[in-house]
Amino acid sequence: MKSIKTIRSLVLLAMLAAGVTACSKENNDTTTTPWNGEIRLGSEMTSQVKTRAAADVPDRQIADGKIVTFFIDDAGTNGTAKMLYENYLVKADGNGGFSKSDPADEELYYPATGNGVDIYALLTDGFVGKAFPNSAITHSVATDQSEQYGAHYLASDLLYAAKKGVARSKQPVRMNFYHLLAKVEVALKAGVGAPDLKGAVVTIENTRLKADFLPLKAANINDPTGGQADRAAMLTLTADNNPMTPVKIGTSIETAAFSPATAYASAVLVPQTVAKNSRFIKVTLASGGELYYTIPEANDLVLKSGNNYQFQITVNLKGLTVQSTIADWATGTPSGGTAEMPPPPLGSKDPAKAAVGDFYFSDGTLEDKDARLTPAQQAACIGIVYWLGDMTADDPLLKTKHPGCTHGLVVAVQDATANEMEWSVATETVNNWTNAPERGADKVDITVADKRQGYANTLALTAYNAQQKTDNLKVLPIAAIARYATTHPAPQSSSGWYSPSVLELKEMCWGQGNTTQSTSGRDLLNTQFGKLSGAKLLQSSGYDFYWSSSESTGNGTDAWAVGFNNGEVAYGTKNFIGYVRGILAF
Repeated sequence: MKSIKTIRSLVLLAMLAAGVTACSKENNDTTTTPWNGEIRLGSEMTSQVKTRAAADVPDRQIADGKIVTFFIDDAGTNGTAKMLYENYLVKADGNGGFSKSDPADEELYYPATGNGVDIYALLTDGFVGKAFPNSAITHSVATDQSEQYGAHYLASDLLYAAKKGVARSKQPVRMNFYHLLAKVEVALKAGVGAPDLKGAVVTIENTRLKADFLPLKAANINDPTGGQADRAAMLTLTADNNPMTPVKIGTSIETAAFSPATAYASAVLVPQTVAKNSRFIKVTLASGGELYYTIPEANDLVLKSGNNYQFQITVNLKGLTVQSTIADWATGTPSGGTAEMPPPPLGSKDPAKAAVGDFYFSDGTLEDKDARLTPAQQAACIGIVYWLGDMTADDPLLKTKHPGCTHGLVVAVQDATANEMEWSVATETVNNWTNAPERGADKVDITVADKRQGYANTLALTAYNAQQKTDNLKVLPIAAIARYATTHPAPQSSSGWYSPSVLELKEMCWGQGNTTQSTSGRDLLNTQFGKLSGAKLLQSSGYDFYWSSSESTGNGTDAWAVGFNNGEVAYGTKNFIGYVRGILAF
């Protein structure tokens, strides 16, 4: 029978970074005390490379009072691991040590079988159930992390450790915790014109706040080669209710030249990709001026698990200059960058107050439908608002990829091509195409005629085109809109150009809210197009049809189209000819 005795000294010391092994803490040598089979967990907190003067907490030690959850299995034999302790809570002391969260909790012992143990530990703000998680934990970062290493910053951090096959021993088990999220550090310095940085506010822009964390016991997170990939694979961006939201960071001002001793303001972000040309860091001066660091157009910025992204920003009266470091949490190699004050927005209208007929510009802003446009606005107008509302319920794929596009729809100022074209030369039933991974998670049915799902249709048809070895089978309007998008780029804040579904196309011609055949929508749009020097009116003479991205439910030979001469909605043979015009959601 196993003898249950009180542990005289339960020391839980954790490690936040891999690499350099350190000596045990002084006066904490548990190996000289009588051993009764208890599990002794311990290690010294170390860092691979210390590149700046910084407190150990929270980068290299878990902060005082933070609760860490442990799960311990009997390692068994031949892969027959068995749970010993689940949801065992310990409390950090801020100096590398831990104590039981509840003094009444049972003590930890190696199994009476003589087997070793597998140990897993995590620190998250998400809900952790009693059993080891078999479904994802949603972890969120705070929107206000302006207090340096304050409570909101600490709550944003996500840590995980795992050590398997720990042999029965009175020696402390060294646990190695990893930061699973990404860290951004920013320091400001006054430049040309000596702007006053006192009271400046720094925010991180165009990032999402939530990630789903699924710890996997089979993952080898400590492997020097593949461990980083295994850790990163445990995280995915939360799909629902996860809009891009600014994160307020502290303001750290350097009065001399940037150096290894420069102090930074820090924020923790979930791993994600920030698209090239997106505004990433915003500096708002107390005087009201706003300056941005924009991701260069060469590459997206990929915020990786466990990495630190460091920005040294020189604030000039006319803009920003930036040097950046992309690093492991503790070290890295500097790289250069630039940031500029953006031009003022082209339009002044709030998208939430958009109206049918409003002008839509290349920077994603709007101007009122009755406004007299400046030459710059004329040149930058890429579309006209023709439908208002949130259509993401009709198109779940749009909601997943562009959750902020809930204001309405915009039609392009020009047709995708100068001439009419077939929907496809051959008449294959595209909806029978069964390459499920390319159809999207919702396996979109492109024969649906009563939903605003042109975005999902376009993604499916784009993938379908990519799989075809002969041009005869390709859906030609989809390729035409893709070419149009390269010469008439849509703003990052939009869905990008896509082929409208038959419902979206009908509403363009009939007008929003009209339930009987009409051309009032076409007439309003053509009035607005007539005010723009570079626009082309919607075709409206003779038997002029525009193709939709919706296929007929018939024998596969037909696709839906709308006649803009009279508003007729009909399906026609795919090798018939029609016009093509793209739309986008904003």
